[in-house]
Amino acid sequence: PQVPPNRHQNLSTERPTSNPAIFVVIVLGWKRHASLRRLLASLTASDYMGDAVDLDIKIDGGGGVDWERSIAVAREFEWGFGRKRVLVSEQNKGLAHAWFTGWTPPSDEHRAMFLEDDIVVSPVWYRWVKLMYQTYGDLPYVAGVSLQHQTLRATDGQHDPIKNNHEPFGYNLLGTWGFSPHPKHWRAFLAVDRAKLDPHVPGLVTSSWFKSVKQGSMWTQYFIWFAEQHNLYTVHLNPGDGVALAANFREKGEHFRWTLGPDFELVTRWNPAWDDPPKTLRLYGWDCKEVAVLCG
Repeated sequence: PQVPPNRHQNLSTERPTSNPAIFVVIVLGWKRHASLRRLLASLTASDYMGDAVDLDIKIDGGGGVDWERSIAVAREFEWGFGRKRVLVSEQNKGLAHAWFTGWTPPSDEHRAMFLEDDIVVSPVWYRWVKLMYQTYGDLPYVAGVSLQHQTLRATDGQHDPIKNNHEPFGYNLLGTWGFSPHPKHWRAFLAVDRAKLDPHVPGLVTSSWFKSVKQGSMWTQYFIWFAEQHNLYTVHLNPGDGVALAANFREKGEHFRWTLGPDFELVTRWNPAWDDPPKTLRLYGWDCKEVAVLCG
């Protein structure tokens, strides 16, 4: 049975503190209710350092029992760190639309973290993202911060993890498995007229992938084009072999034809060495080769 229209109304609960939240977690879900529950549990177990953090759970339209269960999971979930909203779409609009409409930064001081529902996060993810913005957020070429353990070489699609002594680095390619876009650049990116844009970037395998998928479904190619145009780099951390600040369960959906399981184990505790990140941010191009060391 379909969910009655009155159940589609947006649900919002107020935060239990008077301190305004400048950080919002945006969860993108659809029919994978068990995955959604797993992600939300990992968010509850995270350390927010006493900060107010809001939560938006966006459920794409589609109908069916699994869809109803996802809505129920979202509505029943209790969030104790800030305001919670559940936003349910009447129609199936796709993952790209969810990213494009998920967040409009109110100011350059606001922050967001996008998480698709097959992701789980480390308990220390927020602490690390906050530190990265404090350290590198004012650099004009920082496109945002990713939780993804970088492995992909964008020029040919080969496995090529960047070796940087397990310290933060900037890479031309964004990582969507936990992505916090810089508000200044995200606002400019959303203003691009994508209807008239060919986001092809010569020399990148992602351009070929974009042509092989349903038109408009691979939103990341537009951001790749944007990063190429503005010489932007996303801050990453490869914390060690086999571990990451976020893991992707690589479940059947828009990205994978069948379920593969988690790509990495999660970092379970804060590394004291991260308390003092380098004042210089090493930058790596699409080919995973270092292009510069710029002062922070």
